[in-house]
Amino acid sequence: MALTLRLAVRADAPDIIRMREEVGWDAERVYDWFDICSYQCGSPECPTSFDYVSYTDDAITIDLSRLKHPPDGRIFRLWVAETEKEVDGHAGPERTKVIVAAIGLSHLDLDEMDADLACWERRRGLVRSLAVFNAFKGQGIGTWMMRRIEDEARHLGLKVITSLVPLDNAPSLALHEKFGYRVFKRAPRNWAEDVLHYEKVL
Repeated sequence: MALTLRLAVRADAPDIIRMREEVGWDAERVYDWFDICSYQCGSPECPTSFDYVSYTDDAITIDLSRLKHPPDGRIFRLWVAETEKEVDGHAGPERTKVIVAAIGLSHLDLDEMDADLACWERRRGLVRSLAVFNAFKGQGIGTWMMRRIEDEARHLGLKVITSLVPLDNAPSLALHEKFGYRVFKRAPRNWAEDVLHYEKVL
């Protein structure tokens, strides 16, 4: 399967929401993600702070005015992977692009503000919410996405990427081990009791 990776746009939100609904979490956060993706720290249009609702439903006020950030000011990016699929058109079969997976990369741990997970000053970025549509699972897309996110992280100047995986997510645990991630902490998060904190030096 031929895949391409591109930055997500707000028009992709319905597809990403359906994907998150299949996974079972984060569907309600997708539009918030796009809002945060649009923030360009240091620009006149960027708010000085914003409220982010954590998994415990507590609103966290995040101060952007003092936040260290990449040169382009972006603190969160979201990508989608696409492939071509044949569909029935008015004039017969035609090829169209469909979204098969999504992945994010943050320079800030939005939920618990853990600098060991994400901190631009330390060049650490957190991989967030890798998901693949059920219809496309088992075709190596997760592996492809992990390779590409590492490439993107290097391009952005990150030295380390991190990831959070609950202990009961065997496929994700196997994927991280395959890519040479190591566990640097095991601790609860506000969305799960037993979570492995992975890191990989790029």
